Order: sequence, then structure tokens, then C-alpha cells
Amino acid sequence: MTTGIPVNEGSWVYVSSYKAYGKIIEQSNLWGNKIFRVWLPSTDSIVRIRNDEISTQSSVLSTPHLTYLAAAARVADALTQDVLLAPLEASVIPLPHQIQVLKRAISTDRVRFLLADEVGLGKTIEAGLIMRELKLRGLVKRTLIITPRGLLMQWIAEMDTHFNEQFYPIMSEDYRSLKRIFSLSIGNEKAKIVFGKNNLNPFCMFDQVIVSMDSVKPSEGRGGEESQVRFEDLVSANWDLVIVDEAHRLGGSTDQVARYKLGKGVAEVAPYLLLLSATPHQGKTDQFHRLISLLDPEAFPDENSIKKEQVQPYVIRTEKRRAIDAEGKPLFTPRQTELVPVSWKDHHRDQRLLYEMVTDYVREGYNQAMREKRTYIGFLMILMQRLVVSSTRAIRTTLERRLEALEMPQEQLTLFPQLGEEDWIDLDGQEQMDTLLKAGFKALKNEQAEVKILLEIAKRCESQGPDAKAEALLDWIYQLQAEEEDPELKVLVFTEFVPTQEMLSEFLTETSKEAEKDPLSHHLTLEDPRVRNLAVNIPIFAQGQPVPVITLPGLAKEIKGFWSLWRISISSEGWNQYRIIPLFLDDNGRILAPTARYIWDQLLTTFPTILGYLDYDTSHQTFEQVRKVAELYGRTIYDELVLVHKERLTQERKKAEYAFASRRKAILRIGLPQVRNYRLHLLGQEEHLFKEQLERRAQILPEMMPLLLVRVEGATHG
Repeated sequence: MTTGIPVNEGSWVYVSSYKAYGKIIEQSNLWGNKIFRVWLPSTDSIVRIRNDEISTQSSVLSTPHLTYLAAAARVADALTQDVLLAPLEASVIPLPHQIQVLKRAISTDRVRFLLADEVGLGKTIEAGLIMRELKLRGLVKRTLIITPRGLLMQWIAEMDTHFNEQFYPIMSEDYRSLKRIFSLSIGNEKAKIVFGKNNLNPFCMFDQVIVSMDSVKPSEGRGGEESQVRFEDLVSANWDLVIVDEAHRLGGSTDQVARYKLGKGVAEVAPYLLLLSATPHQGKTDQFHRLISLLDPEAFPDENSIKKEQVQPYVIRTEKRRAIDAEGKPLFTPRQTELVPVSWKDHHRDQRLLYEMVTDYVREGYNQAMREKRTYIGFLMILMQRLVVSSTRAIRTTLERRLEALEMPQEQLTLFPQLGEEDWIDLDGQEQMDTLLKAGFKALKNEQAEVKILLEIAKRCESQGPDAKAEALLDWIYQLQAEEEDPELKVLVFTEFVPTQEMLSEFLTETSKEAEKDPLSHHLTLEDPRVRNLAVNIPIFAQGQPVPVITLPGLAKEIKGFWSLWRISISSEGWNQYRIIPLFLDDNGRILAPTARYIWDQLLTTFPTILGYLDYDTSHQTFEQVRKVAELYGRTIYDELVLVHKERLTQERKKAEYAFASRRKAILRIGLPQVRNYRLHLLGQEEHLFKEQLERRAQILPEMMPLLLVRVEGATHG
């Protein structure tokens, strides 16, 4: 028992194990254990209870407990309105613009949007919020994330950290392994139990999957047959929601590009689609048309349909200059862009010579590569020019690696990797350099001798002192410190190539500046209060329980009557919805709605005083009287809930029709008749089961439950 106040037969108590109020009808001691037999009015049953499972009436219906009940009911009521649930669940506190994105996305039945916020505004968080909201509303179960390979692990980490959502990566090698296992399971009953009778598709193993964009695109070159099967498995895996990061890559140069085919395939089979890109247009109307048409092909039949008023309903974009924090302050400080020219001085003669000689080497090498149609060497030449501009360290390390390749025996040289134009453009400078140097392709005319000369000059430049750009950077930092009057001014430096980053780190450290390579950023957030928990397991008022008499500070003495909270609900298979209504029945028999709300607010902001309890007979009569009034006034709420339920079923039916039609269309593209017919058969079974479930969900069960009933008497004066 949670209080030292004694209880006797006839006492009213709260039974924690049943989450209900009850009346003690018998107590006994057995081998030192105190046992009670308690009548529970809520279920009209008698149960045997241990001493530690009950709380006395005075502790249960205390002032804090009444306040808790009123607050919990208020939270529960708020959660049934058109409020957003995902922000309450997330461990990250969304920014105002992210809340607005979520509101707009959820405001329509067809959630298909291009999230085009500027870089750094948290499109990943926005997509996660929308996904969580759709899941909490029961609209999404299976989610697919498509992202460039380099961002895949970042997405997995952010979904886990911010939303407690686990996504499973399925890479090319994972797919092959699973496919091999599944092929062995055909006809094996034990395997069917493990993997499911109908799910021999690797992408059906998990409800939340993440893949890299290029691992699932349909290719026609080497390995094209395998990639086509993988693509067909992907689009026929029954996704509810598809999220594509860096979605501008789906636009492609033509509608025959593999990435566009990938985007078109997943867009056709998923009812909900989120495309993420900070630069969706990139000045190419045809490419943007292919991208935006993935959201709604009928709205964008051709390039002439790309108009501002036509595109606006499908695009959600926040600019940095408009973004604010929770306090309404600008999220980003004003940005001032300035180009700082750097010139060579007398002691930079060798650096200038190196630049000019590398430029000649690049020009001659590029022209020779184009004449011999060796495009990959042309790529290397262009990179060499960017490297010498970046830093002496960058060009020196690259020349060393190139010389190593040129000195290798011809038979050990590897082929240039088969990268398409799309794949090459996606690589950053460092990745392009690594890819080219690993290839070790054959030399140009006299290239080995030229590289040796350039390497000697580069080493001489490094031995003479820092680069001209590094010195200019240090001078600029000193100037900023003086202007800001802050010797500890923070400076963030971006470099394209890793050797340049390493050089700057060493140089700035030697000059007593703290330089960190790849500093880890810690996103500090407040812990979410999770007010949802306040509304969990609200103790239900039961008929037969004594009605407490309370008063509230500042309440007019004329206010006398019975205040109650009722939960009006309807439920069906896998779904329930409710509303909470306050009622105030004054002693003259009038229903005063404003007074009911006012008392509810007062219970949350002031401390009620319990004056006593009504006797059993009066409590019983009061409950019956108030219940009849609640039934009368609750009918309107019930009708509204039924209407919402019917509209929801209609939306679900439309969503299913769209999804099944899209999936059927995707399956019909499968080449092998046996596979196509088998998939169509499974789809038909799934559609039949869904329709049966929808029919069962149309059957509803209404309920009206009391949450709280008290007699309220205005404060007496004097």
C-alpha cells in the first residue's frame, strides 16, 4: 500500500495492477501477508489483491492527482486533434521551418513533394519527420531510401539517432547473397517458414531499406541482366514511401538514362514520394521537367508545363535568409562573400614556374589524349590543373603516384574503371584523383620524363616555404581578428583535396593556430519532454466510486454543479479514434459549456481543494444523471468520428487502388512470363486480403467512458 493511512472494509482504493478504482469488501491475513478482496465497478468483478497493489482514496483523489487527471486528459484530447505527432517523438527539436514543411506535407492526402531547402537547413530531418508522421497515422509501413553511396551511412545514423528508426542497407553484394539463399529455399518448407512463403524478394526482408542510387539503377551494359532483375525486385517490393536524396541526379541528360529510369520506376509504384535536392533545377529545364514529372506525370506532361504556378504546389523550399530559430531569431548570420586575389612575390618564383610548367604539361597531354581518344587521360590532365592551383603538396603527392604507375611493368597496368558520365560527375575532386591514379593507364609520349621534372620542382617549392595562398590565408585571418577584436576567432577552411588540408593543418599549427582536420560537430539539443506519456493509462472513473467535492480559488460562489470529463470513441480492427469532452451540469439542470472549459483550465493552473465526498447513493444518482447528459451531447462527437472514419477508409481505398495499379504496371514490365505471372498471382492475393481487411475495418464499435467526475462548489467569501 502506497500510504500509511489504514483501510477497512468499505474503503475505496485505487488498484494499480488493474488501473481502476475499487471497494474493499473483505480483508484477511495469510502467513503474514495481507490480502484484500476488492470489487471493481469498471468491470463489475471481484479480485484478490496484495497490500502493495492498492492506494487509499485520499492519496488517489488528492489535489495533485486531480490536477494530473485534468492535465493528462488535456494532452490526450490534444493528441486526437489535427496535431503533429512526429515532433513529440523525435529526439531532435525541429526548427520552425521544419515544422512548417511537415504541416504542409501532411495537409494533403497525396504526399508527393520535392523538398528543396537550401543546403544546411535539414532536409534529412524534414524527411524523417514526414516519415514518422505517416507511420504514426498508420499510413506507411514499408519505406525505401535511395541515396548516393557516400551518404548512405549518414542517413542510417541520422534516422537511428533522431527518430529511433532502423534502416537496413542492401548493397549489390548483399542482394546477390540473399538472392542465392532465396533460390536455394524454393521448395524447402523450412526455408519458407524463415523467409515467408511468398517473399523470395531480398528487398522484402525488411520493412525499412536503404540502397545506394547506382546499385539499383537498371543498366544495359556489362551485368545488365542482373541489374535489371535487381531493379524489378526493387520496384515490386510494395513500398509505401520512397525517399530519394540528391534527387536532381534522377533527371539525367535524357529520358533513357539509367537513373531516370530508376526514378520513374519507384515513383510509379509508391503512393508517397519525397524527392530531396537543394539544387533541383540547375538551369536545365528539360532535366528539371523529368524530375518534377516523377511527382505527378499528368500535371507535367511536357516542358511547357514547367511554370511557377504549376510547380509551386509540389515544391517546398526554405531559403537560409528566411530561416529562424525557436526564438524567432535568424538561423544564419548574414553572409558576406569576398574574392581575395593572391599574387606571387619574388620568393615564390619556383611556385610560379611549377604552375606554368604543369599548365603546359596539362595542355599538351589533354590535346594528345583527345587525338588518341583516350578520354580518361584527358580527365587526369584537367585534374592536374586543379591540383596545382590547390597547393604544392597536392600536385606533388599526385605526381609521385603518377610516376609510380608509369614505372610499373606494362602487364601490371589496370584498365580504366568503367564509369559513366553520371558516375564521374558525382565524384568529388579527391575521389576523381584516386580513381584515375589507381587505374595506372599507359603513358603519353615522353610523359615519364616530364613527370620527373615536375616532381623535382614541386619538392623544391615545398622545401623553400609555404605556398603563396597559405601565407595569404594567414594574413587574412590576422586581419579578421583585428577587425572583430577577437584573437580567438574561429575560422573554417574548406579544401577540395586532402593533401591541401594536411598542409594547411601543419602550417597553421606551426604558426600557433589551432587547426583541426575534419572536426566532429556535436549537435546539441534539449531532451524532448515527451508529454505524450502524460496521457498514458489515465485512471478511469467507475460507477460506484464516491464523487469528490472540490472548490477552486477564484471560482464564483454561484457556480455549483457537477463537472465531468468523458471520452467518446469508436474503434475497429487496427484503428481507433476518440475525443474528450468536458461537461458542467449546474444545480439548475443547465449545461454550461464555457464554464466546463473554464473549470478545466483552472484545474491545470490552480490547486483544487477537496472538501469531502458524496455518499454512495448520491454518487450513484449523480453518475446516472451526468451519464445521460453526456450521452446526449456526445452524439454529435460520435457522428463526427464516424464521418472521419468513413473518409479515412475512402482515402485508404484510393491509396490502395493507386498502389496496386502501379505495382501491377511495374510487374507487367517483367520479361519472363513465369516470373510475371507468379508476381501477378501474389499481388492478386494481397489485394484480395486488403479488401477483406478494409471491409472488417468498416465495422465500428462505439464507447463512452467517464474519465473524471467531481462536484464543484464556488469559493465562499468571508
